[in-house]
Amino acid sequence: MAGKVKALMERTASRDLYDLARMAASNPNAMDDPLLRALVIRAISTADPFPAVQDPVEALSRFAEPTVELVQSLRSVVAADDEPDFPAMCDRVAAFLAPCSELTGHEREYFRLLDEESDCRPELLLSAWPDVLERALIEPVMQWKASNLKKRATGA
Repeated sequence: MAGKVKALMERTASRDLYDLARMAASNPNAMDDPLLRALVIRAISTADPFPAVQDPVEALSRFAEPTVELVQSLRSVVAADDEPDFPAMCDRVAAFLAPCSELTGHEREYFRLLDEESDCRPELLLSAWPDVLERALIEPVMQWKASNLKKRATGA
C-alpha cells in the first residue's frame, strides 16, 4: 500500500488511483494501523515531489478531469463490466488518505528534519518496530534521498 501511495504522488497513472480506491473499499480503516501509517508516511518522504508535496491527497487533483487517455489506460486493465468512476475513486482515496494529511508531532519532525536538515531519522516513525527500523536505517533509497536534499540545500 505504501508503494501505491508513493506511485500516486509521483505519476499520473489511473491504475494507482484505481488500486488505492479498491484498497480503501476493502479496508477503509487501514490507516488506523500504526505500522501501516508509519510506512505510508515514510513512502511519502521517498516520493520525487517531497518535500514540495507532503500531502498525498494533493496528488488527486491530477485526476479531477481525467483525459480520454487516462480513462482508456484504466479500461484496458480492468474487467469489461467495471466502469471506472474517477470522481468516486478520488473521493474514496481522499477519505482513505486523509489521516496522512494530519501529521503527528513525530511525523512532522521527521518531515522537517528531512526537508530542512537533510537528516533522515526513521526512528521517529518506526521506533515501535525494531526489526522494521533496523531495515529502514540501512535502506539506500533514503540515504540517496537525504544526500540529494543536502545537495539541493547547498546548491551543489
